[in-house]
Amino acid sequence: MSKISNRIAKKQNALKHGVYSREVMLPGEKWSDYEALRNAHYDEFMPEGVIEECLVDELFKLRWRKRRMDQYDQIRLRERAAQLHENNDMSRHRMNLKRFASRPKMVSLS
Repeated sequence: MSKISNRIAKKQNALKHGVYSREVMLPGEKWSDYEALRNAHYDEFMPEGVIEECLVDELFKLRWRKRRMDQYDQIRLRERAAQLHENNDMSRHRMNLKRFASRPKMVSLS
């Protein structure tokens, strides 16, 4: 894989699930959720000084990205379950059609 296609793939992955995105907010995310999580971290840890603030910010950012990944996982699991369900329905219909096609033909005696 070339360097350019590698970069494109990484960029698409960042847009797909947002874990490596440089953007603070992605489409579909709410600023109020972001602020609530940040405030909860500051309220719980009550950082004093620059070092502690940096550590709380880093923890908060990691938790925000993990939240994104959890949401992405849930979406992908639902999509996969729907796909499996659809494939199972298709397989069942194919089997029914094969059985119907392979059953003995009725011969008319008229």
